[in-house]
Amino acid sequence: MIRLHNQTAARMTYAVPPVVQRPEWIATRQKCPPIWEISSAPVSTVDEEKEALDAAPQETADATAESQPAESGLRAYGCAYHGAAQCLTVSRPGERVKVRFGSYGCLKRMEHAEDGAGLVVQEAGDYEIAFELCATVKAASPVTFELAAGEETINGGTVTAVLSGGIRQCRCNVMAPLRAGDCVGVVMTSASVCKAEFAANGTRLMIKKLD
Repeated sequence: MIRLHNQTAARMTYAVPPVVQRPEWIATRQKCPPIWEISSAPVSTVDEEKEALDAAPQETADATAESQPAESGLRAYGCAYHGAAQCLTVSRPGERVKVRFGSYGCLKRMEHAEDGAGLVVQEAGDYEIAFELCATVKAASPVTFELAAGEETINGGTVTAVLSGGIRQCRCNVMAPLRAGDCVGVVMTSASVCKAEFAANGTRLMIKKLD
């Protein structure tokens, strides 16, 4: 019985192989830095992050403005006219009477004057200004039509003509500098008392800004 027990014990006895560390495991383990290693890179403060966030919208706006195409075509223009017939009278020699332009067409950076006396420019600059009139005048003296910016006559914008004897046309085209807020229109004057009858759609005023 004792020998049988020793034989069974001998069968159950086995050798445990030694733990062998492979070279690649050792190399990998040596390359991995410890997880508690502290970085030497500078850490941004709360104030620095706030400044960066505040600057971001401005940079975005600047980039958007640069990417937008330049404005093409005329920068400012306008036209005005009077659809119905109108009658104007110079009641005393030298009186200045405003020609009416009760309606308006396309406007860009301009406004139609509240009293219908012309167009108001919104930007200063050099402009091309033109008017066309169709009228019959009863007067002993020639009638003068003047382009005016407010109360000032525009140089080169004066036309003097005798318009009696049926409907006659009167035209003028001039280039002149204008100030922002100038109301541009046409005034009628004469050295004697006169009466002018304008046909329907017989008054036109056109203004455009020169590049």
